[in-house]
Formats: sequence, structure tokens, C-alpha cells
Amino acid sequence: MSSARNLLFAGAVLLAVGSGGCVAQNRYVEARDALVREQAGHHETALQLRTTGDRLIAAEQDRDEAIREASERRERLDRTEQRLAQLRMDFEVAAQERQEAARLVEQLRGELGRVAEHLRAFADQRDALRTALDAAEGKLARLAEVERDAADRAVVVRDLALALHRPVAAGEVELTVVEGRPVLRLPAARVVPGPNPANLDPDGDALLAAVAHVAAAHPNVSVHVTEVGVVEAEEGPEARLARVSDRLVQHGVAQSQVLVEVPSAERRELAEALGETEPGRIELQLLLSAGS
Repeated sequence: MSSARNLLFAGAVLLAVGSGGCVAQNRYVEARDALVREQAGHHETALQLRTTGDRLIAAEQDRDEAIREASERRERLDRTEQRLAQLRMDFEVAAQERQEAARLVEQLRGELGRVAEHLRAFADQRDALRTALDAAEGKLARLAEVERDAADRAVVVRDLALALHRPVAAGEVELTVVEGRPVLRLPAARVVPGPNPANLDPDGDALLAAVAHVAAAHPNVSVHVTEVGVVEAEEGPEARLARVSDRLVQHGVAQSQVLVEVPSAERRELAEALGETEPGRIELQLLLSAGS
């Protein structure tokens, strides 16, 4: 619009010059130069305005970009703060859980210690009970063995009493128990066979036969043959006890079941020194073998 006004102004000047007919040449040139200068100034101003507009547009774009970047940075900062807050909360929760776990560990250690003490006490009690049980079982086994031995001895005594009830009742034979062992004492004058078999006392031999029958019925029984009291005879006790042992074997007792025990000379001498007058007797001890 400024350029149009300048052109109108120039046309008016030319019209005035033409109508006057005598405008000076220098004024025309000046007017033209002024017009050119003004046009150039307007053109330069237009260029400056255009440049300034471009700069303003670029500045607005930079501002918008800066605002966008600032918004993005704010969003990133907000997300970072949120993550930091979450991490802080997770750390606090983990620390609290760690403290609770530490308290639980201490509690479990205490309970484990008490359980270990109880287990040690139980182990001591178990060992004591096991020892007592072993002792009780051993005692029970020994008592059972004693009971079996007592029962076996009782059976042997019963069989002897049944087999010799008449001579025992008459006092001819002594049936007793010494230290749990059945013992028979028979009159030596009747049961010891003489050197001559024809002179054998039938009643005395029947006593030996009855004892042999009982011993043969109990293979776990051994017969110990010995002599007590004073026996008036020319021969020594070895020969007399050997003949008694032979008669028991002849009546059915195994040779391995018969054991002869000859009284020692010191024992006989002591009996004579003490003036013992008990008539001689043959003593038969019936012993049960170990573990029977």
C-alpha cells in the first residue's frame, strides 16, 4: 500500500511539472532519487520485516520445542521421582522384612536350643532306660534260667522221691537238696558191691537201679559219686566208688554222666582226728549241666 502512494505522489509531481512546463531538471532528479531511495528503504524494511517474522516463527517453534522438551523432562522427572519413591518404599519394606526375619531367626535359634536340650535330656533318659531295660532283660533271662533249672531239679527230686519213696520214708535213704542240687545219701554197707558179685545185696542194688533209672531219664543230669562218714573196710575209697560207678553204668546211666570224686586223705584224716562216728554213706549228687 505504501508503494502505491509513492507512485501516485510521483505521478502528481510529473503532472505538475508537465502542466507548468518549466520544472527544473535537478528537482526531477532529486524527486526520482528520493523515490528510489524510499523504495529501496521500503524494500529493505520489507526484507527486515520478513526476516524478523521468520525469526519470530523460528523463535516460536524453538519455544514450542523447548516447552515440549521441558514437559518431557518434567514427565521424565516425575517418573523418576515415582520410581525413587517406589524404590524407597521397597527398601523400607525389605528392611522391615529383614528385621522380622532376624527376629524370627533368633526365636527359632532359641527354640532349637531348647529342643536340643530336651533331646539331650531324652537321650540321657533313653540311655538310662535302655541300660535299665538291658539289666532287667538280663535279670529276667537269669531268672528264667534259674526257674528252668529249679523246675528241672524239682522234676528230678520228684522222680527220685517217687522211685525211692519207701526207703526214704523208712529213713534208709536220705533225700535232700544242697545249694539247689538234689543229693542222695545211701548206706555204704548196702549199696557198695563187694569184690565178689555173688555177695551183691539185692536191696542195695535196687536202690542204685532206681537212681540209674532217674538219671537215664534225664540226659542233662550228671551223677557225682563220693563218700562221706566213716567206712570200715580194708580197701580204699577209690575201689569202692569205682564199683558203685560201674553198677550205675550197668543199670543204664551213660558213662559220661557219672563222675567219681574220691575224698581227699586230708579230709579222711580230719574226720578221724575229730572222732567222727557217722556211718559211711555213698553220696550221689545229681547236677544239671549248664544251659540245660
